Amino acid sequence: MCRIILALGKFELAPLIASLQLMAQDQNSLHELNQRKGWGTFQHPDGWGLAYLKDQQWQINKSTQPIFQDETINQFKNLQTNFALLHTRKATVGEITLKNTHPFQKEDFIFCHNGHSRDQFEIHKNFPLQGDTDSERIFCDILSQLKEKAIPHAIRTTFHRYPYCKGAVIILSNPETTWIAIRENVFPKYYCLYLAKTEDSLILSSEIPKNLPKLNWQSLEQNTILEINNRTLTIINHKPAQTYKV
Repeated sequence: MCRIILALGKFELAPLIASLQLMAQDQNSLHELNQRKGWGTFQHPDGWGLAYLKDQQWQINKSTQPIFQDETINQFKNLQTNFALLHTRKATVGEITLKNTHPFQKEDFIFCHNGHSRDQFEIHKNFPLQGDTDSERIFCDILSQLKEKAIPHAIRTTFHRYPYCKGAVIILSNPETTWIAIRENVFPKYYCLYLAKTEDSLILSSEIPKNLPKLNWQSLEQNTILEINNRTLTIINHKPAQTYKV
């Protein structure tokens, strides 16, 4: 279970880091998993990760410390990039280690996930696991299909054949394109992404950040797969077909 912020285009990273720190402390908004006990009762303290592009190459930094206590995150507040993916973790499957900390990278792709699944995933020999999370297994399963299927089809296939899942939000990127997927789920406030788009930026967030109130935020629907051009910020909505075969 996790909190995620993705930013594309022209943006300042400092307020996004501050936003994710508030979310990780459970001080940003109410949802199904904290509304009964109240603010601060559902924190995400089990590590954080940042992936960004520099000269069209992935740079990834990770920590197993809570993002709201780890001062090393401060060195990135003035980072200049046109792509930044921030993730903070609440461990459910897999121990608190760097190998289990998102985002993951395999080949030219990076991946992060907000979800929880106890399915027995197939192990793919061309994509060996580094850690022991369900998230990395989902990532490998999608990648294993790409010689035969387009990415939206591969994502839906993985969702279809691993049905035990309370919810899932996926962000999959290469340097040119990002795919966003939200699985149908039982906690629509928690397993959600909110999108804000301006003339020269696009931001997606697990919660509407308190410190970015001027942006026009819209929640993405369940069972959504979006394809985003990282340079032009154009969006393609891959709506599911009425009939679907894996």
